[in-house]
Amino acid sequence: MDRAEYRGQPAQPPSRPAARYRVAHEIPTLQGSLRKLRSPSPMRSPPSRAHSAGSARPHPSGLRLGIDLDGVVADFNQGWISRYNDHFDAALRPDQVVTWDGLVPITHFCDMEEFWAWARAGECSVFRELPLYDGAMETLARLARVHRPVVISSKYDWAIPDTLEWLAEHRCPAREIHFVWDKTSVDCDVYLEDAPHHLTALARARSDRVICRMVRPWNTAVPGTVDVRDWAEFAAVVGDVAAAART
Repeated sequence: MDRAEYRGQPAQPPSRPAARYRVAHEIPTLQGSLRKLRSPSPMRSPPSRAHSAGSARPHPSGLRLGIDLDGVVADFNQGWISRYNDHFDAALRPDQVVTWDGLVPITHFCDMEEFWAWARAGECSVFRELPLYDGAMETLARLARVHRPVVISSKYDWAIPDTLEWLAEHRCPAREIHFVWDKTSVDCDVYLEDAPHHLTALARARSDRVICRMVRPWNTAVPGTVDVRDWAEFAAVVGDVAAAART
């Protein structure tokens, strides 16, 4: 749930040129669908699970995997809560955030504007200090041996430098990085996302791809997506899609 696109982020992209938010080349997105599974051709065997390869195509660099950052790779809630507790001598817990807009109600901030002003203050913003989810970077490194990880994140301008430094520090094996408000603009074979609005948009715009919902307390099942509860489950889905694309 890239938090610049997250809670408090405008529902529609800002009026600025989209290029301001894009880094690297064009990238495909990873989308999953339980709602619209394609029927296998008469000469092919169906995938081993209820995941369709959609229009996934064999490629020398494997599948294009569209990977969200915050709430998927980086633990945004643990990061901002640790900083908040240190700054204000508080005792908040990540499990208190159970809705997409659940930040402000458990803090002393009046609104998200005040939250973001605090989150960006200091030598670095909160995005520079986020911890990793268990297994995230290790799984990405393994997948990158065969496939092409593509980071797709929504960030305010001020958060981009710290995000790039964070990615470098953790040696993220992404071949492309896109900072965009509209994630459907990045074409991938499989997507991994946790933000409810992005999941809904991807399921509608790229129903022929595999869109995975990283199950979190702040999201619920979205028609046309595949639920994964951890990185091991996501890797298994990617393996199924890749196998189906080869048949």
